Amino acid sequence: MEFLFCIFIYLNVYPKNGDNMLEDLKVLNGELSPRYDKYNNKYTIKISKDVSKVDFNFIKEDNIDVSIYGNNNLKEGDNNIVLLVKDKDNINYIYITVIKEKSKEIINVLDNTSSLEIANSTPIYTGPLIATSCFLIIIVVFLLLFYKKRSH
Repeated sequence: MEFLFCIFIYLNVYPKNGDNMLEDLKVLNGELSPRYDKYNNKYTIKISKDVSKVDFNFIKEDNIDVSIYGNNNLKEGDNNIVLLVKDKDNINYIYITVIKEKSKEIINVLDNTSSLEIANSTPIYTGPLIATSCFLIIIVVFLLLFYKKRSH
């Protein structure tokens, strides 16, 4: 039987001269926290519930490539995005936790039910109302037929 061992080593090493760093990082449709610092690699972004992808704007040198992972179809709550910043010699990662606002549910204060419960429920009186209407229609039809036969 074979066992697969995975070893994850996390190195947070930055070049001394500042190469392989983004000069600036901005989020166009959310709030980046803390403010971007090229020697920090962990951030949080808060976005609204209607945002499905974070839009980034960054300043970098020409020899730097940036790849973005995990930035599609963001769900409500916590999401993880990784920016891979690399040149020919070095690779650095920027880890971003994206917190997407959850949809708010409207609560009916009078009877403490949500709008979803109200929309999906049938009023209590619907069944008896339909039964009574059908009964009255049957009686009217019966009386009309009976009245016509009696008058002939």
